[in-house]
Amino acid sequence: MENENLDKTEEIKELKEAAREAAINGDYQNACLLYEKVNELSPLNWEAAIYSKLYKTASGELKEFIPNAVAFCGSLKNDLELVKNSFDDEASKKEVLKQIEHDTCWLADIGAMVAKKDYAVRNTKRKPVIQTTMNYYIRAINIGYNFGDAVVEVFGEDYADCAYEAWIRGLEIHLALIKHLSFSNATVQIGIKEKYLKKIRAVDPEYKEPKVKELKYYFK
Repeated sequence: MENENLDKTEEIKELKEAAREAAINGDYQNACLLYEKVNELSPLNWEAAIYSKLYKTASGELKEFIPNAVAFCGSLKNDLELVKNSFDDEASKKEVLKQIEHDTCWLADIGAMVAKKDYAVRNTKRKPVIQTTMNYYIRAINIGYNFGDAVVEVFGEDYADCAYEAWIRGLEIHLALIKHLSFSNATVQIGIKEKYLKKIRAVDPEYKEPKVKELKYYFK
């Protein structure tokens, strides 16, 4: 039994190393598959739990982005609980959370580019974005917002500095979307945006909204 456990531990280690290498090389589909194998061997492994879904969302076909993003966001609280239970000291927890936050922002960027591409294909004239494009943008926005919210809910307000950049990423993508909405839709979204602006300024009172046209998420 002891040898079996050692073999399993070694296999998990090798799979995670291979998954990280695949991700570095841009092979996100393979990274996802390798992390899913880790999940099968070790369901409580925080790295595999988070990154299998993150890379599945990043590597899927366009039509799969929304359901995969929903699954990623929907599991964040449970997956971050695994992080919380895997480390004893605050410094290690924050180091891991900042790395996950960085990668989550990257995923939100992918979502924004997917939405921007959808807008370019579907909207041949200047007009409010159609619902399909808006859905892609909302998913990208929620990746940032939901991650930040999950961090604070699981770890507490003292960890808001590990949510701050994700909230900003969500807000910046939100600003680009709001500019293209009809009045009624924009009013609702502005209310949501203001809620997150307040959260951001609770961490950094000096934060100022960027000009929309200066954002890489801006589209005409």
